[in-house]
Amino acid sequence: MEWCRSSADSPCIYWLCAMAGMGKSTIARTVSMACDNEKRLGASFFFCKDDENLKNAQNFVTTIAFQLAEHIHGLKPLVGEAIKNQPDISEKTLEIQWKHLISDPLNSLDKPILEGFVVIIDALDECENNDDIQLILRVLARANEIHATHLKVFVTSRPETPIRKIFGYTMMKMHQLQILHHVPRETIDHNIRLYFQDQLKDDVTPENLDRLVEKAGGLFISAATACLFLKGAPAMKEKRLNLLLTNGTSSQNPEKVLDSIYTSILLSAIKDKYDEDEYEEVFKRYKRIVGAIILVSIPIPMDTLSRLLRLSKEAINDIIGDLHSVLDIPADNSYPIRTLHLSFRDFLLSGSRCQNTNLRIDELQGHRNLLSECLKCMSDKLRENMCDIPYPGISSCNVKKEIIEKALPPDLQYACRYWIYHLQRSGNEVSNDGNIEKFLQTHFLHWLEALSLMGMVLEGIDAIRALESKVSSDGNERLYELSHDARRFITKHRKTIEDAPLQIYSSALIFSPTSSIIRQQFTKKIPMWIKTPPLVRENWDPLLQTREGHSDSVETLAFSPDGETLASGSSDNTVRLWDPVTGASRGTLEGHSDTVFTLEFSPNGKTLASGSWDKTVRLWDPATGALHGTLEGHSDTVKTLAFSPDGNTLASGSWDKTVRLWDPATRASRGTLEGHSSGVNTLAFSPDGKILASGSWDKTVRLWDPATGALRGTLEGHSGSVFTLAFSPNGKILASGSWDNTVRLWDLATGASCGTLEGHSSRVNTLAFSPDENAHASGPWDKTVRLWDLASGALRGTLEDHSDWIKTLAFSSDGKFLADCQSSNGQLNPWGTSGSWITHEQHNMLFLPVDVRPRCYSIFSAFVAWGDAFGRVYTMELSSYQPPSNSIYPVNAGIRKAYERFHL
Repeated sequence: MEWCRSSADSPCIYWLCAMAGMGKSTIARTVSMACDNEKRLGASFFFCKDDENLKNAQNFVTTIAFQLAEHIHGLKPLVGEAIKNQPDISEKTLEIQWKHLISDPLNSLDKPILEGFVVIIDALDECENNDDIQLILRVLARANEIHATHLKVFVTSRPETPIRKIFGYTMMKMHQLQILHHVPRETIDHNIRLYFQDQLKDDVTPENLDRLVEKAGGLFISAATACLFLKGAPAMKEKRLNLLLTNGTSSQNPEKVLDSIYTSILLSAIKDKYDEDEYEEVFKRYKRIVGAIILVSIPIPMDTLSRLLRLSKEAINDIIGDLHSVLDIPADNSYPIRTLHLSFRDFLLSGSRCQNTNLRIDELQGHRNLLSECLKCMSDKLRENMCDIPYPGISSCNVKKEIIEKALPPDLQYACRYWIYHLQRSGNEVSNDGNIEKFLQTHFLHWLEALSLMGMVLEGIDAIRALESKVSSDGNERLYELSHDARRFITKHRKTIEDAPLQIYSSALIFSPTSSIIRQQFTKKIPMWIKTPPLVRENWDPLLQTREGHSDSVETLAFSPDGETLASGSSDNTVRLWDPVTGASRGTLEGHSDTVFTLEFSPNGKTLASGSWDKTVRLWDPATGALHGTLEGHSDTVKTLAFSPDGNTLASGSWDKTVRLWDPATRASRGTLEGHSSGVNTLAFSPDGKILASGSWDKTVRLWDPATGALRGTLEGHSGSVFTLAFSPNGKILASGSWDNTVRLWDLATGASCGTLEGHSSRVNTLAFSPDENAHASGPWDKTVRLWDLASGALRGTLEDHSDWIKTLAFSSDGKFLADCQSSNGQLNPWGTSGSWITHEQHNMLFLPVDVRPRCYSIFSAFVAWGDAFGRVYTMELSSYQPPSNSIYPVNAGIRKAYERFHL
């Protein structure tokens, strides 16, 4: 404590070094309590190999910073500001964390703090990574750079070589060293005697007290273990005391003394309870239970241990019930069982120290046993859709914690996380009994689903990589190929799996190469609603692309009216025709000299029109791929196309500010409609084909007579570009949507405005009328749908549960329901797209990975098609979907978003 109170001139680090069992942690706790009483405790961090959060340096600096901020006046807001400026500071290196969370905030204090603060670091040697230890000591050495207060660091550890080297070579002048095992034996024995007197009171004679001190051999852990053993069964105290005093000789070295104590405790726990003819079975069970307790990756509770080993809690208690002097066995079965000291584990695993073969734990065999238990646990309990999630696009973060914990109990979670850990430590080649291969072939996807729900997908990648490495060295070629493919699978689809666990069975499978072992093994797991998956590459090689496709990004797609043909237009200047069912190419239509920007099928499907940046329109026969003709006349990009309802007229709108009319049969021009002062964005024919409306960047809508080309009127009022038009079913009203965030309604008989529908927070992208013309729906980029009463112009409702901007709207034929159907033919369709997802009734269903992400899409009935930025076109055939009937989710009231968008 004198060092703790000393001036800033004294060394900033005090290193207490000692062998195992000499009381380092006890001293650390004592110093911590004393500093706390004197208001000079800044922070503490006690490393522990048994604790997932305390066996590495990941949380070291942030924990120290948090505690310093609590104890030092004025520091908390400075640390908070540092975190605000660098939200990802916890992911930075330890040096950067120390500088921004500790050093800089302390040096920025308004007033220097005269009193010193002490940071306690215990059991540094139990930090599992030597590189982390080096980094920790390096940042601790910077404590003397903090001038606003005297920050001192008290460190305890075993004299491990990496720690000794760092202190010896780089921190000679910065630390004070105390080696406990160099302290005179008389001093240590005196302290141990005081401990025995405090713990045993007057229950032992002075003579026996002397012998107990002598037996402890200078090790505090020996004294502590002996006291626990003696106090654990008051009625047996005399017998146990005699056992301790007669076992071994006083000439033994301290470690031998401790070993004899451990041996006595273990044998007493078994021989006092069982008959000799039961020993073989009892010791076998002892090795299974105690071996599991000391070899599990993290300490586990009695409840978990019981389920993992498939033994009753009573059976386990029969073995360990009298081992409280070496094991921490909580009364609450939900708390972990731990060894009281690391030396007990070391003793059990050492052939030279634990010479009784009935008591010694075979480490390799113990790990093999735990691997077997983990595989058995997972094989029995894992299944598809563990949490009965109703829709495959639901994110794991939206699944309630209590549902996950019920579906994945602690024993199953342990098995999922650590089966590879035990395999790595099993010492020999991967078992030839085929259990691991069988598990992967049956439950690999189930295992990934569990990891996703647990938030442990990254650990899964590390585990499979470790498996791949192990089996490659073992020469197990078949298992190596399986594990290699499994690693490619999980690495490729990591983000998908992390976000939505059920996408493992849909997106991850169908977007894996056709030659993937995992895909082939689990093909039957692909959901029934995916009738025809898209064509994908054959191999994992990222340089391979699909065998057929565009050589540049796909800009536009269109289905034929019967849905039998899909057309795609690309920046590679071509149009391609596809079979939506098989994905097979039906031909490439070449002729454009620049990007194909828009496509439109004639109503009878016998003509396909394509508009391009090369300023032309080309007419194709989609059945043969033959070019019917090229329509020239525009002086800028052709942005939009529209066939009249009878198919006898084709209108093309261009950024040259004109609309041109064509006869598709003769390819003759029927006239040029001039009047717009900027590019034409959208065209629409009235239901009877007698009016053509055009919307432009010039913020106006113009009405034309397509028969004569005469201008019938100009509709002005928008303050932004007009991008979408829709006629009412009777052709009497026209709606226009604009970048000014409004919808305007026009009376076509008079050209007068019927009203302005305001309320959207972004540009209006799509419009739809109800069949009875009493209602109108609009969809903007603000991810909402607004429903309007046409008679009054009043807003009937706002539908706000969309995850992306609205692309297309359609009413059902009876007008009772509205859907953002996203269909190329404007018909009600439950399937759609939303950002990175294919959706069904507004529920995310199929995630589209980055490398197949849509640049444009089209939907016809059960066919979904999209083109990506690499020129590839994908088609899928889908069917209806019903959530599982056993779902525990409130499908209708909570998670489910109504497909029947709004009752009119």
